[in-house]
Amino acid sequence: AGENVWFASVARFARERDIEVLTAPDPNAPECLARVRACAPEFVFSFYYRRMLGAALLGTAARGALNMHGSLRPKYRGRAPVNWAVVRGERETGASLHYMTAKPDAGAVVVTPPRSGSDRAGRE
Repeated sequence: AGENVWFASVARFARERDIEVLTAPDPNAPECLARVRACAPEFVFSFYYRRMLGAALLGTAARGALNMHGSLRPKYRGRAPVNWAVVRGERETGASLHYMTAKPDAGAVVVTPPRSGSDRAGRE
């Protein structure tokens, strides 16, 4: 919705490799949930996804549902974590891989590798 997207389409990448893709207006709708259950996934992954996945959908993954959060948790939870890190003058930030729960950004953190300003991509 009016955002610049800085990465290629995962759906297109998957389809080019004959991997089934499921996109739904509501990922928690019964028909979507039924399709995911039928796949019996070991994991569910979420990367830069804007919708909340409900407990029923998260529970379909035998080994858990994981999210890559764009900041160091638990310090920066919720929306726009990078913005808040900049506003607060943080000199270090990073990303956190964590298990998803019904409550946003509340699951156990798996890893949070920090990055300082000297680790910038695109150095000259």
